[in-house]
Amino acid sequence: MADELEEIEHKNGEFSWADGSVYIGELQNGKPHGQGTYLWPDGDKYVGRWQSGKRSGLGIHSRSNGFVFIGEFKNNLPHGKGQYTAEDATSFSGFWAYGEKNGWGTLKDEEGNVLYSGVWVNGDPLLVGLENRGKQ
Repeated sequence: MADELEEIEHKNGEFSWADGSVYIGELQNGKPHGQGTYLWPDGDKYVGRWQSGKRSGLGIHSRSNGFVFIGEFKNNLPHGKGQYTAEDATSFSGFWAYGEKNGWGTLKDEEGNVLYSGVWVNGDPLLVGLENRGKQ
């Protein structure tokens, strides 16, 4: 066993970068860890949990174009249960794995009509679910 243990520094802080990005929140060893907010210079924003400098846990990522993702992240990617609304107002609610739709989920158009509800694999519908395509 080592004679000295590495000191783990926990604190709140604010970092800013030359490109205009800003992080405000909890830090561990100089990295975002715990609850925090990251602001990109283009207007994107993430509010949520961090682990070792990466988005991990529950969070909300919004973009200046209207895109919003609310859900679970792992290693900076949507992973677990989540929902998004795209800039064109289409929406998806369901499960994600490593940034792709995976598992059960529902895609709706801008008026809330179900376009597809069923199983997704690597971002694509498996086409065994309910296909409504806006028909009533």
